[in-house]
Amino acid sequence: MWFEPESLLLTSGHGTGTSKLAAFDSALFAAGIANFNLIRVSSIVPPGLPVHRLLRPSLALGGQGLLAPTVFGWTASSEPHETISATVGVGLPTRNARSVGVAFYNAFRGSNDDCEKSVRDMILERLAARNEQGSQIELVSASVQVGTPWRAVVAAAMLCDREIAETFPPETRVSIHIAPDPNGDH
Repeated sequence: MWFEPESLLLTSGHGTGTSKLAAFDSALFAAGIANFNLIRVSSIVPPGLPVHRLLRPSLALGGQGLLAPTVFGWTASSEPHETISATVGVGLPTRNARSVGVAFYNAFRGSNDDCEKSVRDMILERLAARNEQGSQIELVSASVQVGTPWRAVVAAAMLCDREIAETFPPETRVSIHIAPDPNGDH
């Protein structure tokens, strides 16, 4: 194994720039993860992994070039008055602590509500395929109406080992507590 994940960090942001990639970097900065080298990974969350949400992302910049496995979605536009949105979500089993969770993303030209719904639907579908009836879903999103220059949105779920986790000051994040679901409700 490359490294042992100790936690999962959820964050999102939006930004502007004179080009598509400059706007993307600005969105990563707003999300607090611009100084990492993000490595896109697929959709599996290791069993029992604690989940945190970045409360004040722009204050949490760390990384200094660290490689960080991340599920993320982003999009950018320079079309005035267009709305762009990005969402990442995790579905975490609440009945079986040894079951894997899933993480999915979407980013497109459209409303935040539609983006969140599409991610929620993907999570529920894939948890059902794994016979996980009880779960908790956590989403983070960014949405912005485009003006000029370029605007970008990003939403990310970063797998953190100890070294990565230590780059985020504790006061900038909050833990999401996953309680067993006695009824198996979503």
